[in-house]
Amino acid sequence: MVMKGCQKRIIVMKNTGSNLFDEAYFILKDSAVRSPSISEQDMVGEAARIIAENMIVSERRDTKPRRRSGAPELYMLLRWYVAGVITAALICIAIVLFL
Repeated sequence: MVMKGCQKRIIVMKNTGSNLFDEAYFILKDSAVRSPSISEQDMVGEAARIIAENMIVSERRDTKPRRRSGAPELYMLLRWYVAGVITAALICIAIVLFL
C-alpha cells in the first residue's frame, strides 16, 4: 500500500549470519528518527542485537519437538469419570435405601 506524503525510514541489514535469512529490514519509529541523541550506530547496534536474540530463539526451535503422549491424560480423565459414576451410583443407592 502506497500512501502519498508518507515517508518511512528503514535499516537494511545484509548478511545477518542466519542460515535462513539473507537480509533483515527494520522500520524505524518516528520518535527514533526525530531524536538527535540516537546515532546511526545506535540504530544498527540495536538491529544487530534484535537479530542476535532471535537467532538464539530460532536455534532452540530447530530441534525436533517431542510429541507428548495424550495417554496419561486420557487415563486420568477416565479415572475421574469412573469415580464420578461410582459416586453417583452410591448416592442413588443410599437415597433408595433411606426412602
